[in-house]
Amino acid sequence: MLKIRFLDGRVESVALEAPGCTLGKGAVNDVVIDADGVNGFHADLKVDGADVTLTDVNSATGTYLNGELVEASSPVEAGDIIIVQGVELEVFEESSASKALVLPARH
Repeated sequence: MLKIRFLDGRVESVALEAPGCTLGKGAVNDVVIDADGVNGFHADLKVDGADVTLTDVNSATGTYLNGELVEASSPVEAGDIIIVQGVELEVFEESSASKALVLPARH
């Protein structure tokens, strides 16, 4: 399953599940980016099956994918970096093998 997280680890990662998630300064977003110059709704990640696309929502300052300005819907995959006003978010694949193994407590 693809997820998105802040590279600085400031909050928990968010699963990229259908229909998708929004990025922006407003508290109603799935990923809240509290930084100067970030629009209320800044960008949108749409999820359709295994396909994820990133769209800038007419923001004043732009959205970047791997250093390139997003000018149209752009495909996103594990390893990609989304940048909104200098804030970096990483898209990554969480596999069941990467989840922590929880052992029962010994008494």
